[in-house]
Amino acid sequence: MSAKSMESAATIASLQLKQPERAAEMYKKASDLYLTHMSPDRAGEMLEKGARALEPVNVDNAIEMYVSACSLFESEERGKFAIDTFRKAAAVMIKNKRHAFVQSEESAIACALLDAFEQGDQELLSQIVRKQTVTFLDNEIAKLARGLQVPSDFT
Repeated sequence: MSAKSMESAATIASLQLKQPERAAEMYKKASDLYLTHMSPDRAGEMLEKGARALEPVNVDNAIEMYVSACSLFESEERGKFAIDTFRKAAAVMIKNKRHAFVQSEESAIACALLDAFEQGDQELLSQIVRKQTVTFLDNEIAKLARGLQVPSDFT
């Protein structure tokens, strides 16, 4: 079965048959087929569609598919074309109180923020949130980061 046919079958399973798990499996197969045919952008899109189908029924697997899509885009050096996928992955993780980071500049910023907070270092925390990378994050996430304060009795 071709990648396009598998994608069509996944869409039918998701939208018409209301079988999100089955749809996600098919989107994953379509992704693998697109990768085989040297179409990493389409492969990543299929993983994202599978994640979207799974969100209402299996958040953990949806996050796993989003992270796989993000990793695929990064490994193919297509990160700048996948900003929406990164945002969706982060939004689902935040909404469902899951924390996982892909290896990226954003990941390094997140780890630095956590370190500054754990050290009780407000000055370091303030320096980190002023970095340009934070300004490129989703508006809600950037506002949340800029509003972080180390509690005065924290050390």
